[in-house]
Amino acid sequence: MNDLPCGPRPGHRLYTVSAPCPITLFSLPRDTVFSQPHVHLPSLTSFPQDSVVFPTAGPSVDPPALTPDEQAHVHLPSPPAVHPVEAPSIPRILAKPPSSMNPLPNPRFASQMRPIFTDQSKREQELRENTRVVEEQRLAAIKKVKHTVTVCTWLSDDDGPEEFIHQGGFVWPNFCISTSLLAAAGFQTSNEDAWYHLYNRSRCSWQRFKANHVIAVDMTTEVLIKDVNVKTCHRLSDYLADSRINSTPKNFQTNLRAERVSIKVKLDRQFMELNPSTPHSSTPSQSKRPRKVSWPRTSIALTTTQPPSSSTATDSELSSDMYCTPVKRRKLPAGNSSRTTAPVSSSTILGEDKRWPSDYRVRDVIHVLHSCKPPPPRTTIAQHFYSLTGIPFKSSTYYDAWSRWDEATQEQRDHAEGCGKDGLWKDFAVRVSLEKMRLKVARQRVLRRQRTAEAEESDGSDDSVISFSTLSSD
Repeated sequence: MNDLPCGPRPGHRLYTVSAPCPITLFSLPRDTVFSQPHVHLPSLTSFPQDSVVFPTAGPSVDPPALTPDEQAHVHLPSPPAVHPVEAPSIPRILAKPPSSMNPLPNPRFASQMRPIFTDQSKREQELRENTRVVEEQRLAAIKKVKHTVTVCTWLSDDDGPEEFIHQGGFVWPNFCISTSLLAAAGFQTSNEDAWYHLYNRSRCSWQRFKANHVIAVDMTTEVLIKDVNVKTCHRLSDYLADSRINSTPKNFQTNLRAERVSIKVKLDRQFMELNPSTPHSSTPSQSKRPRKVSWPRTSIALTTTQPPSSSTATDSELSSDMYCTPVKRRKLPAGNSSRTTAPVSSSTILGEDKRWPSDYRVRDVIHVLHSCKPPPPRTTIAQHFYSLTGIPFKSSTYYDAWSRWDEATQEQRDHAEGCGKDGLWKDFAVRVSLEKMRLKVARQRVLRRQRTAEAEESDGSDDSVISFSTLSSD
């Protein structure tokens, strides 16, 4: 195969054509280009005009036909050379972050705290740290004192007990009788398999053990150890009889029954002192099972003065500012003014002769009030009140008496209790008046007047209707 010549063939002429190379400028979106860190924007370039050589045939000479071998070795012209052209400047989009955003080891802020505040904060931190250290040391000392174990040893029959105190070095309450501890106590620890005697308080006997034995010291802080050859332990009874070892906390719930009985006996004795007319045994029965102590059935001699009257008093007449339970009185013959003594028991008080609490002594009323607050077990206030007085319970009267007694001064209470049999509750109520009671009585008075007026109006309207119906029928 013959290579084609590099120069122009004979009979051909070369023409130089100057043709510009088209350049297409393209632009990318700014967000697309600068949002991706690995995308680099190439610099814009322009291509100069280069000469391109094309072989052309002469006007009168036809070009010879090329053989297949010659066509195979035809070389196309190389692409024109590209020369860079300076592109216009592009404005910087991403600016350098400010220095305040750089992760420096010692950042500086725009505004600093004043020294007076920083010094104060430093002092407070130092004080807190000192307090924490002192508290930690105090707790450690308390724990160390609490975890103190006294070891008592007997090395021979002739010698007395030797005591030494051991603190720390173990996890409470597990105490290890180590070899070093036995050596400090005076035992021979050369033989690791040696036996020793430890006193077991629960079994009241000596038990053999070896070194590094662990025991619990939560119940007692004294450990009794002796040599296996010791037969007599001096002052052992002193350690066993020590109250700090054998004493156990008392169970306050084991003697509640006797405590309740003593309280009831005390109340009975106090009641008998106030009413010494009838003897009553205040000691409970001596039986296997203590019986329930009931309230004493004693008679109370109450003296009242009844004025002569020939008519029966109504409930409205007996209702006064003292707010007593209204009851009816018996008729008494006219002209007979007598002083009657009514023996009344605590369980059945003649309610038709007396009103509670105005006709009762202050001592009796206070005793009833305190007895009902609180009442005995499985008993209501109303039931207990009726068992003491024999009068139906009225809550308003009962609580008004309590309010009057609570609002009275100590001087008024002492004066009322010091009067004895002559100190009636109605006299005490006159001296101690309740503002609420006065308002209540005033409201009741207004309500009664309104009801009376309404009743009169209704009667008048009924009469007018009857008269009108009579006239219409005529």
